[in-house]
Amino acid sequence: MRKIRIILLFVVALMASGSAAVAAPPSDWSRLVKEASWLQYGFRLGVNISLESKYSETDKLDKLLSAEFGAFARFGKIVYGEIGFGYMFHKGTYETAILPAAGTERVESRFLQIPIKAVAYLPVSNKVAFLPNFGVAYQPLIHVTKNSIGYDKSSINPHSFIFMAGTGLKIHFVTIDLAYKKNLTSFFKDRKSAKPSFFSIMLGFQF
Repeated sequence: MRKIRIILLFVVALMASGSAAVAAPPSDWSRLVKEASWLQYGFRLGVNISLESKYSETDKLDKLLSAEFGAFARFGKIVYGEIGFGYMFHKGTYETAILPAAGTERVESRFLQIPIKAVAYLPVSNKVAFLPNFGVAYQPLIHVTKNSIGYDKSSINPHSFIFMAGTGLKIHFVTIDLAYKKNLTSFFKDRKSAKPSFFSIMLGFQF
């Protein structure tokens, strides 16, 4: 719980600083907005930190290594519509109490990602801008490594939808993004289970 509070405070603080900067824009803010390209594109990569460990009454996540990367393109002025395509993996140590597969094992699951977001482009100067955003992503499961605890495409939900909200900071062509992600679908499809949530830290390049 403490970890969640620290992360959320970090996100709120960054978003507040961005709002403060835009609340007192430079005299040429209108010019900066006008000069911003209607097409922005790039790629980003980063890590996901799990915000919970109990996935069901019988399943627990002990450790998780999660990373993702992908490309994006957005169109608009001030408020952009963004679509992307990416790849993500979860390499977790899971513990299950379901017989006869009860035990603990490391399992890797791999997903494709198709995110759709609304992104506000709020320039502070010629080279700095804040990028608050929110959206959803479709995340199909494409592979689960072989294991002895019964985790496969018949037990893990193969079609996930995720809500995400966050903010980004662009300096020159480098971007740093922080986001909260919440699954809208349950982790398992064959039993009652949690809808996992994550905190994401991403580094990207925008052109």
